Amino acid sequence: MSCIAAAAYLDREQMIVSHLPQVKLIAQSFRQRCPPEVLLEDLVSVGTIGLIHAVDRFDPSRNLKLKTIAEHRIRGAMLDYLRQLDPLPRTIRQFARQREEALSRMEERRDRVPSDDPDGRRTRSAIGEVSPPDSGHPRQFDRRSRYRRQAGRSSAASFSTPAP
Repeated sequence: MSCIAAAAYLDREQMIVSHLPQVKLIAQSFRQRCPPEVLLEDLVSVGTIGLIHAVDRFDPSRNLKLKTIAEHRIRGAMLDYLRQLDPLPRTIRQFARQREEALSRMEERRDRVPSDDPDGRRTRSAIGEVSPPDSGHPRQFDRRSRYRRQAGRSSAASFSTPAP
């Protein structure tokens, strides 16, 4: 290993070690919003890999701070890790969050926990017709199919000729 390569390696290693506290700080902020199954050590290790990628891609001639680039890479690596752990897609998580918010609004308005009525009409209308994306639920409102059904009825009636 030449003297220049050894100096570059030590410089790279020094940059990584000097930014490790940043990885721990970001991991702690992520950990506060995660379920208990997600370990802080896992977030730190994934964030460290993101930091190494940031140091490898760092170009001092671009007049950007390594801290800024590293923060984006660290956060991105942690988000990718958390998405990989989550078995549900984000759209389903978003639906569940919207549903919980609607139920809590209903509870605040009525000063009681909302109850399900037999066919669920009042609950869905109060929630604002929230249904999971691509659920294929038969009661999901579809304006086009309603118009098609109406058009089908009217067209069948218009083609029928009176008997002589």
